[in-house]
Amino acid sequence: MAKIPAPKKLKSSKGQPPKEENSSKNLEKRPKIERVALNFSVDADFRKALKSAALEEEISMVELLKKMFDFYQNRD
Repeated sequence: MAKIPAPKKLKSSKGQPPKEENSSKNLEKRPKIERVALNFSVDADFRKALKSAALEEEISMVELLKKMFDFYQNRD
């Protein structure tokens, strides 16, 4: 049987990692918030409208739903 040599290891072209003080802030862990699933079905048009409203506000759909529920709870 023919002997096939193992492939050569390539040198990394990435260079040295940045120093910790120069690295981005996305390495810090956020505090854990326990989340649970909230599963329900809605019409496709409602989902599209909700998603569009969240995009306009530049927030997630969850954050928009929380704001709407807070508004609902605090109504007169």
